[in-house]
Amino acid sequence: MVVPRQPDRRRAGRLRGGPRHRRRCPRRRPVRIHRAYPGRLLGVVEQRTRLRHVVGATSSGSRPLCCRRIPGPVEPDPEPSVKRVVLLLALAASACTATDSGVATTAHRPSDSSYPCGLVNVSDVVAAVGAAGGERVGSGAICQWRLDAQSGVVDATFGWFVNGSLDREQTVNSSLGYSVAPAKVSYHRAISISRSDDPGTCAMAADTDSGVVEWWIHFRGDANNPCAAAQTLTAKTLDLEP
Repeated sequence: MVVPRQPDRRRAGRLRGGPRHRRRCPRRRPVRIHRAYPGRLLGVVEQRTRLRHVVGATSSGSRPLCCRRIPGPVEPDPEPSVKRVVLLLALAASACTATDSGVATTAHRPSDSSYPCGLVNVSDVVAAVGAAGGERVGSGAICQWRLDAQSGVVDATFGWFVNGSLDREQTVNSSLGYSVAPAKVSYHRAISISRSDDPGTCAMAADTDSGVVEWWIHFRGDANNPCAAAQTLTAKTLDLEP
């Protein structure tokens, strides 16, 4: 008697066991951790655990090897980044100040001194110039007076440059073709500025703890020693310095 083929039994046998139906390792997705460290971008994906899948079995009848846990990369030490930040802050704090011309200069000492209109009155300017009278026609950081002298009208101008320096004033006036000579006014370092083509104009600039003060005297008529008047007004301003 011939027994017919029974495919159902063969398929049922496969369901009961065999190499194709051995227990397999579960596939786990890597953990995504978002942390912020000094010196690193936010949102960096750190794979803390990596999985390795071993395919196959060691021998017949033995259970397959499962997943192995391999430690992820070691977290960086944030201390070196913190040290770099502190070093940059220290370098920024010790930087020198610079003028508008781009040349580094030494900053003036902190001072509350101010020089509104040279700290002088109209009578002081009239006496220094030798005029009969006059009035102030402008006030602020730059003040102007118009005086009536025997030789004609005299213009007096005072300027206070908080961020200026005497070296810069000397460089600028020399580049304009003016004659610059060193001077000393009330124990302050100063320079005298004059023009060879205009003897009726002279100026005096002095260095202070709060910048540079400068007096300009211009005789429209006959000159009456404008440099002496500029030096007198500069000394008056420095003597009245608070």
